[in-house]
Formats: sequence, structure tokens, C-alpha cells
Amino acid sequence: MPEERSSLAVAMEHAKWALVPFSMVMSVRYFYWRATETLNLAGPAASTVSVTLLAAEMVAYLTFVLFYWQTFAPSQPEPVETVEKDLPTVDVFITIYNEPVDILFRTLAGATALDYPVGKLHIYVLDDGRRPAVAEMVERFGCRYLARDENTHAKAGNVNYGLENSGGSLVFILDCDHVPVSSFLRETVGFFQDPKVAFVQTPHHFYNPDCYRKNLYLEDELANEQDLFFRVIQPGRNPSSSAIFAGSAAVLRRSALEEIGGCQTLCAIEDLHTGMVLHAKGYRSIFYERTMSGALSPENFMGYLVQRARWTRGGVQLFLLRNPLFQTGLSITQRAHYFASLLYFFHGWIRLVFLMTPLAFLLFKTPPIIADTWTLVLYFLPHYILSHHLFHKICKQYRNPFWSDVYETGGSFWLAWTALITFFQPETLIFNVTPKGEASLKKEVFHWRYVLPHIILLGLLLLGVGLVTHHLVYSDLTLDAYALNIGWALFNIVLLATSIEVAREQPHKRATHRLHRSIPCELSFEDTVIAGKTVDISDHGVGVLLDTQAHIDQHVTLKLFGAGGMETSVEAEVLRTEWLEDGTSRVGLKFLNMSHETSCGVIRHMFSPPDSWAAVTHPRMAGLRSFSHIAGVTLRKRLKKPRPAKLHGPRSKKTVACELMTPLGPLPALIEDLGSTGAVICVESKVAPHKRVTLELALAAGGWKEVTAEVMHRIKSTDHKTRYEVHFIDPPHVDHHAFKEEEALVS
Repeated sequence: MPEERSSLAVAMEHAKWALVPFSMVMSVRYFYWRATETLNLAGPAASTVSVTLLAAEMVAYLTFVLFYWQTFAPSQPEPVETVEKDLPTVDVFITIYNEPVDILFRTLAGATALDYPVGKLHIYVLDDGRRPAVAEMVERFGCRYLARDENTHAKAGNVNYGLENSGGSLVFILDCDHVPVSSFLRETVGFFQDPKVAFVQTPHHFYNPDCYRKNLYLEDELANEQDLFFRVIQPGRNPSSSAIFAGSAAVLRRSALEEIGGCQTLCAIEDLHTGMVLHAKGYRSIFYERTMSGALSPENFMGYLVQRARWTRGGVQLFLLRNPLFQTGLSITQRAHYFASLLYFFHGWIRLVFLMTPLAFLLFKTPPIIADTWTLVLYFLPHYILSHHLFHKICKQYRNPFWSDVYETGGSFWLAWTALITFFQPETLIFNVTPKGEASLKKEVFHWRYVLPHIILLGLLLLGVGLVTHHLVYSDLTLDAYALNIGWALFNIVLLATSIEVAREQPHKRATHRLHRSIPCELSFEDTVIAGKTVDISDHGVGVLLDTQAHIDQHVTLKLFGAGGMETSVEAEVLRTEWLEDGTSRVGLKFLNMSHETSCGVIRHMFSPPDSWAAVTHPRMAGLRSFSHIAGVTLRKRLKKPRPAKLHGPRSKKTVACELMTPLGPLPALIEDLGSTGAVICVESKVAPHKRVTLELALAAGGWKEVTAEVMHRIKSTDHKTRYEVHFIDPPHVDHHAFKEEEALVS
């Protein structure tokens, strides 16, 4: 059966590419018909709209063709082994400007854990922010600190300054948020045995959800937006040695860099330009697809726009000043691949044409296309369906055409404006650092300023749809024209509404992101030791699955066991315990008294194992399901279930009457979920209790029992009552069966 499935997969792959020439024939047929029979040349305004639309369609299709070219024959080179004594010297460059220092801490912890001979590895932090806190941290790690007097040429200048003050044969460049696995250099330096290899690039894996996935509640269903580039395009460029240098998580040959004068400083995307110049000099590149670092993607829509605006600015600069089509030394395929990369940065203009063109008919009755509906269907649908089907198949689970339209719509106005300004001022160098490591957000925030153009255009399209509907009813407007333009407008409305929703930032209350890690561990307190495995872990805390159920002290010691005999012990506070039906228990811990060594140990357990990212899965979003997901976004937000209480130990669902003792006097309350070390209390009053409270619980044997408890958090409720989760302090454990059930209050 495996052999049959493999043969079927190969056959389907061949069938996929057999569709490419057929698709291109249908597209040429469509564009010939569009250019010869459908243009509206009835006046200057109509001609402008009609010709501009055709030009945008043709440029968009050219990107499809170039995409086919880039992804036709992906390859994955095997790592090359290197004898220990022949390992080259490596300088690690960690670049930082104004990013939070705790982000740098993770990267330094990972970099200092690299599996490489000590005498052949030197770690430099290149600080363009010149901050004393950074210098102090670098000294604590025993690394080397470099800071320039000025920030000329931004990151490119920073890297070049590092080249001037170091001497390793290879240079390993990391952005301050890229944490490498310990085997990174062992798996990449072997490629440099070939003297023509200038750099080895690895994928960027982002362990936090981007703004689209987070704000649309699609973390489990949508791949990261950049996965298309790193998982589909980059492997396809390996055979022609045109893989793009992506600025981080890459190893470069120092002599090759020095031969071209270091990192290029012409534009804002110095990495792509540097790689192109190296290729023009006859050097090869390797894209090694194994994920060997974890990084942060922009965590909000503003950061996303800042990042893409910088890329757009640099792409337009390079397109105008160093167009790869005219770059000597590049092969024809390399020219085409680099041209495709730069052409992408004009997508803002193309998308705006598609978004705004329906308004010509909806508001001014100027049809951009002169054709009846059935003729348009006969020419357009074969071109559209085949092109988009192939795109979807080539992209696998990483992208579908609908989501490409959504991504392009989200940044279309700002990126089109950036491209326009750069087009007339291409030599102006502006470098804006992408903000990362944002502070926690306690409540939903709508950044309407970033999507104001989207809101205005959405309103105009809705107005246009209303006017056309009115004309359809009360005038002689034809159904053909109505069907074409109203359908187009409705599709654009979906794209715009989705983009607007992305600007509605969803709360993220954790200070740091948790990683799903299964690390063997032990939980110890007094004379008790319980074995288990971590479920998830962050810099500040961990979720642990224990092999048994037991009453656990409030303060414990957690010992983590990693590969190669790595052990880390850390003091922790038990925040919550949940006893599971299979006889195990899940415990939530908060780290306490973290020393430098302990923090480093935790980070290395999270990021350093060579297989840290081996189990990463990429969600698959089916094209036909995209609309339903978008339509359900609002419902998911409004009907999101309240966070369930996770109490210590076993629980009883019986309802227990109690009094909540407050400075204002006793407050009648009701316990709805009683555990051995905590409870969920429900009060009718909206008076917020103090952090520490006293409860009077009714005993089944008669009388009352006083318990001191700590309020952990308020639970969202849908019945207009106020509920709090509390954990018992004195006594820390109670017999939850000893309390009287209040029958009158059950209903």
C-alpha cells in the first residue's frame, strides 16, 4: 500500500505540472480576447480605467508565470559532514537596535549553547542602540560587545562594522529574536567545503502567531504568511542557485562578503541585494530547509505594516537602481527569479486597481469591460480556475488564492503609497525597525487609523451596490452588467472586511509566548518526588503532566532533563492543579527566584535541542472553507466560551452556601465548583473582592468552617453574575465532601 500511494503521489505531481502549459494556453487566449475585444475606449476616463485594469491583470499573471518558474523543481541538499579538526572559525553576529532586552537574552542563551569548538566560535552583539543594559547582558554571557558611534546604513552598516572588528572564516548572522538550535553550525558549515558557496540560508520559523492568525482566531487553521516564501519558493530556487539571503539565520563566507565590499547599503533590503551581488560574482547559495531557529513575527497589524513598508521601499529601490534584468554575471534563470522577487513589491498598486475598478461602474456607470456575461465566462473562467488551481496545488498547505488576496488587501493602501513615494525618490534610504516583543494587551483594541482607507472604500462599495440595486429595479440597467460588477464588488467587500478585522487587536495577556514542549521532569517537595513531562513552557512558567495524583505543596522544585545530560532546577509556585480521569494530573507552575544560570537553562530546554522544531505542523486551510471561516470570525469573538476553572485536586459539582467576608461585612455567596484546594464562587454583587479573602463554608455536620483564600482571576460569565476562582491558603487543603449542599440554591 505505501508503494501504491507513493506511485499515485508521483502521478498526481506529474499531472499537476502537465496542467501548466494548458493553463498558459487558456490564459494567452483570455488576454488576447481582452486586449482586442473588451476595452472600453469611449472617452479618456473610460479608457484609463479599462486599460489600467488590463495592465494590472497582465502584471498579476506575469507573477503567476514567474512563480511557476521558481517552484518547478524544488530540491533539498543533504548536509555535508566535516572532520572536527577541519571545522572553520565562525563569528556569530547578533544585531540589535531598540528591541526589548529580554528578547536578546533568549538569543544569547541559545547562541552560547551552540555545539561548536570553543576556540573556533566567537559571539558578537552588534548594538546600534548603544544601551548600557545590552552591554551589561553581553558581559554576563561572556560574549563580545560592539557599538558604533553612528547608525549609518542601518543593519547593513552594523554588520559591516562587525566584519571590520572580527576575523572568523564564516559569519553566522542572527537577528536579536532568532534563537538557534545547538546543532545549527554543525549542519551548515560543511557546505562551505565547496569554495563557490557564498552563503547557506535556513527557514525562518515564527513561534508566535502573526496578526492575521491571532486576530482572526485562525492559529490552528492558517499557516504563517511567510511560510509560502520559506517552504515553497526558496526550495524551488536551489537548482538555479538563486536562493535569497534573508538577513538572519544564515551563514556566510567572510571572503565572499569582503570581495563585494560587505553587506550592500544601496537600499532598505540589504540582504536580498547582498545575495544578488554574490550571485552575480559567480558564487553559489544553498537553501537548507531544515528549521533550526525560532523567531518572532510582528505581533500586531502596525508592526506588520512597518515591516512590509520597509521591504516595499527596498524592493522598489532595487528595481529602479539595480534591476536584476540588467545585472551582469547573473544567469537568465537568476535574473528571472530576482525580477519576480522585486515585481512582488508592486502588488499594492495591482491590488488597489482590482479593489477600486468596480466603483467605475457602480458609481459612474462606466463599465471597465465591454462584454456580455456568457462570453466573459467562456474566456475568463478557464484562465482563472486553472491558474488558481495550480497555485493552490503548488503551495500545498501553505497558501491558497483567497488568502493571497486577503494578505495583499491588508497592506495594499500603505504599500502602494510607499511604492509611489519611493518611485519618485529611489535614492532616499529609510530603515524602520520592525517592532517585536510587544507588551501584553489586556483588552481588545481597534487600530482604525491603519485601516481608514479600507473603511472608506468599503463604504463606497456598499454605496455602489445599493445604487446599482436601485437602478436595476427602477431603470433599464441590464442584468449582465449587474451580475459582473455586483459579484466583483461583493468579493472585494469580503476582502476589505477581513482586512479591517485584522486591525482589531485581540488580547494577549501573557508576557511571553509558550512553546509546546515534552521535556522529562521531576516535581519535588518535602520528601516527595513525582515524575512527569512538560506540556508547554515559557520563560516565566510551565505546564506539567504528572504520572500520578497527589496533594502538592504550594512551593516546589522542578527539575528539567534535556538531551546530552542537560539538567536545570528551578523553584516554582503551584498556581493550579487539575486531576484527570486517567489517574494523572496537570499542574501549572510559575517560576520563582530565577538566576541567570537558571533562566539560561530554561531557555535552552525550550530552544536548543536539535529537534526543537521537528514536530512543527503547518495548518491546512482549504480554499472552499475560507469564506465560512471569515464569516464565523465575529461569532467566534462574541460567543467565545468562558475560560474554565482549573482547580487543585478532585472537585465536587455540588452547590455549597457560603459567606464572603469583606471589609463591608459578610457577603452571601455560592460555591459552584468546590475542590480540595480551591473553588469557584458566585456572588450577586459587583463589588470586587480583595486579593485575599475569608470564606465561611457551611459544614454538612453542622456549623461553619473558616477558610482563607487567594483570588486568582475573574471568570467571564454569560448570565450577568460575577464569578471568581479562589485558591485556599489556610488551610491549603480541605475535605470537599464535608460541606453541606444547599438544595434551595441548586436551581
